[in-house]
Order: sequence, then C-alpha cells, then structure tokens
Amino acid sequence: MTLRKTVERYCLKKLGRKPDLGNPRSYNDKIQWLKLYDHTEAQKVCCDKLAARKYVADRIGAEHIVPVLQVAECFAGLKFRAPSIIKATHDSGSTTIVRDAASWRRASERIERAMGRTYGVASGEWAYAFAERAVIVEDVLTENNDYRFHCCEGRIKWVQISTPKDPGPIYETILDPDGEYLPLHLACRMIPTREPYAVPANWPLMKQIAETLSKEFRYVRVDLYSSRGRVYFSEMTFWPKAGCYTTKDNLKFGQMLDFDMSFKRPPLA
Repeated sequence: MTLRKTVERYCLKKLGRKPDLGNPRSYNDKIQWLKLYDHTEAQKVCCDKLAARKYVADRIGAEHIVPVLQVAECFAGLKFRAPSIIKATHDSGSTTIVRDAASWRRASERIERAMGRTYGVASGEWAYAFAERAVIVEDVLTENNDYRFHCCEGRIKWVQISTPKDPGPIYETILDPDGEYLPLHLACRMIPTREPYAVPANWPLMKQIAETLSKEFRYVRVDLYSSRGRVYFSEMTFWPKAGCYTTKDNLKFGQMLDFDMSFKRPPLA
C-alpha cells in the first residue's frame, strides 16, 4: 500500500473522512500533507529517542539532556529502579513513570508490546520505522509539566502546556510565544484551562532552545521541561497524534501553521 493510501485510510478510520491534501487548511490536514511531502534524514534521527539525544546535544549542549540511567535491548535487560522514567526508543506513547513495583510491571507490559511492533505503520508516521529498538531508563525531574513548543522553521507558533494532576486528569494551557494565554484547545484527552499561566523564569531560554531545534523543520513540536531552574529536552514530534485531533479549534491551529508549502520533498527509502 502506498503512503498516501495509508494516510487516507487512517484518516477515514479516525476522522471519518479523507484529508484535503490539495489545499490543506486545518491542523490535521497539514500534518497529513507533511507525512507525504516533507521527508528528511534529520526526521529519521530525531524519531529515535536515543539518536535524538546526540542530535540535540550537538545543537544546544549536553547540559540540557536528561541523564540516562540504563539502556537495554529489551525490558528483561533492565534492573528495577524507582523513581524513573522508561521509554522505548522507536515509538511514541510507551513512556511510563515508575514509582513502585506495580508501575514497574505496567512498564514491562507496555514496553514489551512496543518492542514487538513497528510504530507508525498504520498512521503513515514513516520515520519511526528507521529507529533502533531499545529501552532507556531516565532520571525523574522535580517538575513534570510538559512544555510543547509548536514551531515552523525556527518560529514558535504556540506553546501547549500539559499539567498532570496526580491522581487526576491532565490539564492543557495554550500560550502564544510571549506567554500570553490563548483561549484554544487542541488535545481532546486533556482538560482545557481558562486562566493565565505563570511561565517559568527561564522562559526566554526555553524559547531560544525551541527555535534552535526547529530551524531545520517545516513543522515540529519541541517538548521541553523546566526543573530546578534548568531546561531539559524531552523529545521532538513531527506528527502529533498522527494529525487526528478532534477538538473544535483544529482550523485555527491549522491557520497558525504557515510553513512553506511551495515544494514537495520526495519520500525516503
């Protein structure tokens, strides 16, 4: 099956329609366009969570990389450690926070499922197929708010902040690059906030890092953490939720993604 047919089939399943690839205007449709027409070698590197660490360190410095405590070919090669964060290097969504033996067992189940599949095949997220399969264990930071900078070619378009409540839901706040609140909602699994957000003191540095890491890409979401006054890299995502968000502001977010669509890159084998 061609990549285009894969993308169209996935959108039919998730959204009930095929994407408009001739004149994409919504966020979802522009993400599908990028899957088909914006393939780069750097995306292949950055979709590998282990390889991405060197890519990022070379550009912003190793001091912004969360320490890796263990690396193994499979979960069985890890030693129990809590607290910690466990990730598969070749997918998205398998990350698990380990706090005790029970969460370690849950992490084992999630990672083993992840290791048995090539992520992104059904959704057209092509670059994950090139990532090496491994498991990494990272240290836990003191703050777990996730700052997601949505960027086009080195320009921040908006920032999506996810704030987990433990126990409880995850809240979403949308800000403009200056830290001003925007009354928008993107992630359907999060609860939108309706109030201003006090950005951390290192906000200018976070913006600088996001701009630096996104320069090479027409669109990328750069995820960062702020902990004890320092900024740490989390990951880069090129097709968030595979371009299948269902919240009402999809068109508004699409209008904010003003990347260059005047040329198409060929697919990478």
